[in-house]
Amino acid sequence: MAEKKTSPDRLIAAATRALQKGDGDFEMSTIARTAGVSVGLAYHYFGSKAGLIAAVVEHFYEALDNEVMMARLPVSDWLDRERLRIQYSVAFHYRHPLAAIILQRLRREPSVMAIEQQRLERQIEAGVGNMLQGQKQGSVSADLDPAAAATFTLAGSRALIARALALPPGQRPTEQALSEQIWNLVRQAVRDEDL
Repeated sequence: MAEKKTSPDRLIAAATRALQKGDGDFEMSTIARTAGVSVGLAYHYFGSKAGLIAAVVEHFYEALDNEVMMARLPVSDWLDRERLRIQYSVAFHYRHPLAAIILQRLRREPSVMAIEQQRLERQIEAGVGNMLQGQKQGSVSADLDPAAAATFTLAGSRALIARALALPPGQRPTEQALSEQIWNLVRQAVRDEDL
């Protein structure tokens, strides 16, 4: 038997659908009605429209972290694993219906900016350990500062994905082409020429 969704879950689901249809905007009264709760209850749970948008964005980044950024991929070689992670990241962003809206339309919202900064800091922290592992394997230049390398590669990858999503769907590079472009830049950034 399927588990019944709580009121906050229903509100987040309704807001997610509304953000897709409304290109990043919605009315709290419409969301409450769709979720089958009062507007007052919606404000009780999330405080404001910005709070509900922040909850939707949190769900997006939680899924990204679980499926891609913090996922333990079944590949031991650092280069192969990180190339696969980039492919997964591009695929996640291309298929998620809110990716373009979050990375374009909503990114200037203060609550969204705060969430993105927290997530990026968490990813960089994990990325430092990942870069150290790459250095131990000889895949990442020993001269690189792991924190700087993680920051550069994560922020650069994110910027390239956001740039692609800003294009109309028919003009975007294919997933494969974008993944290869990002991978080539990451590989060049973390390796000595003579490796």
